[in-house]
Amino acid sequence: MLKARRSVFLTILMSYLCILLIPVIIGSVFYQRVEAQTIENANRTNLGLLEQAKAVTETQMESIDKMTNYLALYPKLQWLLSNGADKSPEDMVKLIDFMKDLQKYRNVSSFDSNFYIFVKESDLIFTPIAKTDSRTFYTQLHTYKGRSYDWIMEHYFQGLRYKNYFPVETTETLGETPVQTITYVQSLPINDQSDIKGYLVINIDEREIRRLFQQIEQLHQGEVYIINERNEVLTSTAKANAWDSGLLQRLDHSSGYTQIERDGQEMIVSYTTGENDWKYVSLVPKPVVMGNVEELKTRAIVLLMICLLAGFAVAYLLAYRNYSPIRDVVHTILHRRSDQANAVNEYDFIKQSVIRSMEEERQLRDTIARNAPVIRANFLTRLIKGHVDAEAMTDESLAFMDVRLSHDCFIVILADIEDCSRFMKDDSEEEWALARFIVSNLCTELFQDSLARLYIAEMDRNLLGVLLNFPADHSLSTDIRGKLDELMGIVDLRFRMRMTVGVSGSFAEAAEIAQGYQEATLALDYRMVYGAHAVIFYADSKQYTPLSYHYPLETEIQLTNYVKTGDFAQAEQVLEQIYEINFVAHSLDRRMGLFLFHDLLSTILKTYNSIRVHNQETFEEAANLDPVHFFANCLTAREMLEATKGLYRQVCTSVKAERTDPSDRFYARITAYIEENFGDSNLSLTSIAEHFDVTPQYMSSFFKKKGGQNMTDFIALTRIRAAKKWLADKSLTVTRIAQEVGYANEIGFIRMFKKYEGITPGKYSELAQNELKIKDV
Repeated sequence: MLKARRSVFLTILMSYLCILLIPVIIGSVFYQRVEAQTIENANRTNLGLLEQAKAVTETQMESIDKMTNYLALYPKLQWLLSNGADKSPEDMVKLIDFMKDLQKYRNVSSFDSNFYIFVKESDLIFTPIAKTDSRTFYTQLHTYKGRSYDWIMEHYFQGLRYKNYFPVETTETLGETPVQTITYVQSLPINDQSDIKGYLVINIDEREIRRLFQQIEQLHQGEVYIINERNEVLTSTAKANAWDSGLLQRLDHSSGYTQIERDGQEMIVSYTTGENDWKYVSLVPKPVVMGNVEELKTRAIVLLMICLLAGFAVAYLLAYRNYSPIRDVVHTILHRRSDQANAVNEYDFIKQSVIRSMEEERQLRDTIARNAPVIRANFLTRLIKGHVDAEAMTDESLAFMDVRLSHDCFIVILADIEDCSRFMKDDSEEEWALARFIVSNLCTELFQDSLARLYIAEMDRNLLGVLLNFPADHSLSTDIRGKLDELMGIVDLRFRMRMTVGVSGSFAEAAEIAQGYQEATLALDYRMVYGAHAVIFYADSKQYTPLSYHYPLETEIQLTNYVKTGDFAQAEQVLEQIYEINFVAHSLDRRMGLFLFHDLLSTILKTYNSIRVHNQETFEEAANLDPVHFFANCLTAREMLEATKGLYRQVCTSVKAERTDPSDRFYARITAYIEENFGDSNLSLTSIAEHFDVTPQYMSSFFKKKGGQNMTDFIALTRIRAAKKWLADKSLTVTRIAQEVGYANEIGFIRMFKKYEGITPGKYSELAQNELKIKDV
């Protein structure tokens, strides 16, 4: 027994040493590869962080460029450049207005500290709060440390300057702490290269850029430099400017990384180039990157020594154990014996643990098999949206979800179910699920064949995503438009549902599926141009280029005058002309169309500021208007136009009512009260007279004289007009409509409706439904 135990001891110990030494040998062989991979990963990380910093910086610079364009085209600035200083009291007033207007452009970007305009002819500098000559400004009010006045004039204001950024300088504004600033200079006029009349100057506080880099914690241990297109260091996070100008010659690509040695220390250099040819460069000491690897190596050696000692002790103890439990464990693993007696030693515990693990594995596999459809649907949703790394997908994982992407052509289709009112009754989740199921089955029947593969995912309650995968020479690439038109017809005629379909372009790789999703989404957005309930291809939508819309100042003034006089007919005619010119004659694209309608709403707001009336309810509603929410339910340009016209009509009506005599205003109040309360069954001549504190006799004679009809007839016609709108909706009964318009029962409603319209409400509803069907066809 002792020899056997010694044999077991030696066997276990030697096996343990062999197993332990294998990873040691492998680790030493691949250590250099790990080091290289670590450096590469660090470079990629730094490059990604630089891209993040570049994106934020360029976004802020774009806002500065926008402010430059706004100021450069500002009419009062053109007057200032042409007239120079104030030469008359009228010029002084214009100058004061101009300086007040400059206040609007402050803090356009979080980067800009202050800005001013230098008029070259008059040698004057204008800020939002002051005006002075250039020498006084640069020698007393705003000085550059260590720079003379002549240096400033020669360095910044000589010749053409087009969006030039100059390296950081220490500036001090009177009464404030000196700061490090980057100087931005733009010559004016902006498009004139020969006759330069002035310059726009913006001082960018370097602390804002430093704060941006400080938010990126991984760059704290290194140095970051921003190099402009003239190879000048605009700013850096280094405590001292240790930039080597010769290093720039090695950064000859748009982005990448390399290694250099500086002051005896190895540095890892990562860099990227922005759209304005600026280079963003980070220098990180190599020991900082390799610190974790070296620490891990030291810990591995210590752990190895501990494992050697522990392994010797464990092998010694195991040798004196009865090794029959080992035989039982092997037998249990091979034959999966089901007995589970209470564990009497560690081996018995391992045996029972193995049995439990096997049982848990079986249960887990059963659970996965039951949830495979849910997993597949979730995977397809994330794949179409681009949340799955296509390169990381394996054939095994795709086969588990019954997905095969073996063909070389991909197309993404988005089906937006917009109108189900004729199909649904309660607008419940069950009905929406049935609607999605119907559309999914129809897509499967139309597109599925022996070669093409179709995968459908629910993107939202009313949105289905369809991924088509088929060979490039397949007929589906040319028949897809016809199949989608057939799908739209079946969904509309058989199931009374309306939807809009967006189709992406064709792609040759699975990694571009996310781009297809973006294209299909963009195609859906172009329903404003093509109209709702249409099949929109991304390739067709690209023909709409972002043209400038037609809404000149003269037209806006004309429209404002019509609103001020309450002439909605003329205002409506101008709005129709604007629509015809921009959307019918020139096919304005979606983005510029939104800008146009936002401008039309801004005209209402500006008109509100210039109107002074007693009844401000309508104008307060316009003043609190949110353009995003106002157009939220509008899908097409025509719908946006009608919504805009409705607001103009409301404002014009209120203005016109305010401008009329007291009797006209009193009549307008009476009719408005009837329009708001016609659904009240107690509404009558007596109740209206009591509401306005007059006698019924006076109310009846006044209304008859002013409106030309009896009040009873007016109330009845108002109710019938509202009922006719609801009768077009087949889901509402005649009894329900009668109650909504103020009748106690349907008998009185039918009698009154037939008196004024000549037909019964049921017959009118039938005619309205037939007319809607004809329009849909």
